[in-house]
Amino acid sequence: MKKSLKKHLIMGIATTTILGAAVANANSLNSFVTGTVGSSESPGSSASQAPGTSEAPGASTSQAPGPGQSEAPGTSKPSDGIGGYFPPVVSTTSPAKISSDGATVTGTFGAAGAEITLAGGKISIKIPAGAVASDRTITVTSVKAEDLKTKLPNSFVFGGLAISVELSGEDLLLQPATVTLNDAEAIKKLDPKRLSYFKEENGSWLFRGVIVDAEKGTASFNTNSFSTYALLSNGKVFSDEQSAKWAADYISVALGGNFINGYVDGTFKPNNTITRSEFVQVIVGALGLSEKASTATFADVPATAWYNKALGTAIENKLVQGVAANKFAPEAKISREEVATILGRAFELKATQTTTGSEFKDFAKTHEWAVKGVNAALQAGVISGYQDKTLKPQNSISRAEAVTMIVRALDNIGKVSVK
Repeated sequence: MKKSLKKHLIMGIATTTILGAAVANANSLNSFVTGTVGSSESPGSSASQAPGTSEAPGASTSQAPGPGQSEAPGTSKPSDGIGGYFPPVVSTTSPAKISSDGATVTGTFGAAGAEITLAGGKISIKIPAGAVASDRTITVTSVKAEDLKTKLPNSFVFGGLAISVELSGEDLLLQPATVTLNDAEAIKKLDPKRLSYFKEENGSWLFRGVIVDAEKGTASFNTNSFSTYALLSNGKVFSDEQSAKWAADYISVALGGNFINGYVDGTFKPNNTITRSEFVQVIVGALGLSEKASTATFADVPATAWYNKALGTAIENKLVQGVAANKFAPEAKISREEVATILGRAFELKATQTTTGSEFKDFAKTHEWAVKGVNAALQAGVISGYQDKTLKPQNSISRAEAVTMIVRALDNIGKVSVK
């Protein structure tokens, strides 16, 4: 997996579960792709659902790329007295035990890892062996909602305890740590299908997929770096969510992850088609990538474009490229084969066997540049065909289809769980 993406796509823990979902930088979602305040509606015609199909069909054929194009397919702080300061406990054979019944705890651990508990066990962090190469000091503090540095994303409900974690030295762990909130009462107050941990960063919130165990009353996520985290649930309900009932659970996960949203008129428009620029914004949010302005020069992408930073991030991570030397075609409807190709790159999907096309009457219509990505996506269960045994690789894709494919890919790596 690409180094730049590895720290974002961390395998989820093995628990029983309800849902979580994948990532978003709320500051940049200012267009109709996310439906934030002030956004306009997405262009494109609606697509009707084919009964019994696993995905809603697209409505039109997108602009395919030209021949040869591979498509767009610090030091820790001692306790302030609330919790108690613990002397260093470093072991090379067993994980350090660092705990407090109070609201803050500080301790030192080494290569053997650490098991940290706080607030009477309501908060726990497990750092595995090999996560650090030398002794490090960690401080974990329980944070109240009113003490959070930035306000919560629109429509999101605070789920109880939030935590702030500081680690001395290099913040990036070599192995992911597991953070768990054990608070059945708080979790019961929220919609488990739209429950998420969010990471506070640079004045915005980035999504962290969460795995919920409703029976145990726990919510957990894995991370390679520390920050301030809050358990949130998206309380917004859209009037037309059920117009794509087959995708309802996937849409809930995506809304919980805040990487796609509805419109100011109270609709989600699941059957509207989605453009290349819109999909770039959504996939960058779902992957939890920090956005940066594009250095690529496309004649059809203004420097002030709402999706410019997301496009820059996608290009830097080799997720997309233009359809020609200086053309990105941001407003072109994105196709099923383009989305499969991008997800193949983002999640490093690998085909273990070659699809001959015999299972799909129209597989031969898949462009040569997309065959590898489509094969991998099919075998991973990220994309599927229709009841009439067609794949429709060049058809445009709806918002519901796009969300479904992304959430399936996140589910495959344990980032979320769709039950």
